[in-house]
Amino acid sequence: MRLYTAENASLDAMKVSMHEKTNKLIEIAGKSSISEFDYAHDVIHLSEFNQKRLWIVRTYIFYELLTFITLTFSNEGLYNEVYNDKNQFPFRTDISKELDNFKMGIFGSITPTSDIDIGFQYSGTTLQIPGLAYMVSRFEDSFLLFTGKNSLAFDIETYADMMTIPSPDPNKRDHPDYFYLDTSNFEKRHFQKVVVCAGTSILRNAVLAEMDVRGRNLSKKEISEVLDTFNMEDVIRINQTFANFYDDIKTDLSTSWLNDAKSLVLDYMSSDYNTGRYKYYGLVDIAEKSKFKGTAHIDSLSTDEICEIMVNIGFSLTYRMESYNCAPTVIHVVRILQAAKEKAEKYKTLTPKAYCVGEVQYLDPYCSLGKYGYALSCLEQLGYIYRFTETYCVQEKSSYNQSKCDKKMNKYMGRYENGFFYFIQYYTGVISRGGKLLRKYKKHNKKTRRRKRATTSKRAIKGRTRRKHVSRRTIKRRRSRRSR
Repeated sequence: MRLYTAENASLDAMKVSMHEKTNKLIEIAGKSSISEFDYAHDVIHLSEFNQKRLWIVRTYIFYELLTFITLTFSNEGLYNEVYNDKNQFPFRTDISKELDNFKMGIFGSITPTSDIDIGFQYSGTTLQIPGLAYMVSRFEDSFLLFTGKNSLAFDIETYADMMTIPSPDPNKRDHPDYFYLDTSNFEKRHFQKVVVCAGTSILRNAVLAEMDVRGRNLSKKEISEVLDTFNMEDVIRINQTFANFYDDIKTDLSTSWLNDAKSLVLDYMSSDYNTGRYKYYGLVDIAEKSKFKGTAHIDSLSTDEICEIMVNIGFSLTYRMESYNCAPTVIHVVRILQAAKEKAEKYKTLTPKAYCVGEVQYLDPYCSLGKYGYALSCLEQLGYIYRFTETYCVQEKSSYNQSKCDKKMNKYMGRYENGFFYFIQYYTGVISRGGKLLRKYKKHNKKTRRRKRATTSKRAIKGRTRRKHVSRRTIKRRRSRRSR
C-alpha cells in the first residue's frame, strides 16, 4: 500500500489514493460499502489479526489526509480546488507562513481498539487572527471530502489545544510548556463560573449513555427529557467515596450550575454533525482570542482572565463528542497521569506550598491545579463513570457487558481516585502519607454494598482502593504478625 506524496499533489490523485484505502477498510471490516463502516463498532468484532490490519489502514488514512491538508495550506490553487466552504474559511497566507509554529499532539494508546485524539496547538507569537479553527476544520473537511464519512466514523476526534503555551524561557528544555491556566489561586467565584463546563461534560455523558442503551440517536425532545430528569444524586449513589467528595464540594457549587449547562448540551446534542462542528469552530475563535489577549501580558495575567479563558475553552469543548471540557481535567489526565507517569507517585509525597514556588509554579503541571482544579477533574470523572455504569454495568439493561464495565470502571475510577487524593490534601491542608488521610474518607456504607443494582464491581473497586493505599508500615506489621 503506497502513501500519498507531495509529488502528485492534486485533487484527483488524492481521490484515487484514498479510494484504494477505503476499499481495503470495507474488505477487512466485511462491509458492503463505506456508508456502513464505523471503526469503533466494527473493530471489536474482528479477529486480532484483522483488528491490526484495520488499524494499519486507518493509520495510513490518518497520516495521508494530514499530509495532504498541510500541502493545501501552502498552495492556494490546490486549496481552492479542494475545499467547498471557502466563504467561511478562505485561504490564509498568514497561516502558510506560520506552519512551523503549529504543533500536533496525538493522545491515546496504539492498540487497534483505541481512538485517536489529535490536538492542534499554535506555539508562535506573531499570528494576529486565530488559526486553530482553520486547521481543525480543514482536517475534518478532508474526511468528508475523500472518504464520505466524518472523522468520528474512524474513531478520530480533533481539538483546538489551548492548554499551554511555550515556555517564555527557551533555555528550559526540560520544561517546554508553560501552564498559564493556573487554578491554584481560584476563589469560590471562579470555581462557580468554570464548574458549568464540568456540568456540560456530565450532562453530555448522561445523554450519550441513554443513546448507547437505546442503540440510536435521540430526538431533541428525548434529549431534553434526559437533561430535565437527570439527578446528580444518581451519580453519587454509585460509590460511597463519591458522596464523601460531593459533601465537601457542594457548598462551593452554585445552585444553578447544572441548569446553566443544559442549554449548551441540548444545542450540541440535538445538532447534526456539520451544524455542531461549525458552532465549535466559532467558539474556538472566541476562546483563542481571549487566550491571545491574556497571554500578551503573561507576567501580569490575572486569575479573573484565566477564569474567562478557561470558560471559553470549556464552552467550545462542549461541542466535541468525547472531550473533557475543563482545562484542569485535561492537565490532570493528559499531562500528569499519562505524560508524567514516572512523576505521578512522586507528586503524592510533595507539599504544594513547599514545592510549587517561583517559576516551577508554571512549568510543572502538578502546580497548576489546586483544590478547585482537582475538584473539576473529579466531577468530570464522575460523569464518565455514570455514563458507563448506565451503559454497561446494569444487568437489567440490554447493553449490559461486564467486561466493558470493568474496563471502563478501572479507567475512570483510577483517575477519580487520583484526583480525590490531591483534592483531600488541598481541602484539609494535610499531606496524605501512605494513604492514611484518604482511607479516612473511604468508610464503607453497608446499605450501598448490599444493593444489587449496577454490578459495576463496586466491592472490587472499593477493595482495590483499600489495598492500593495500605501504607508500607502496615504491610510490615502484618508480615511480622504472620511470621510469629
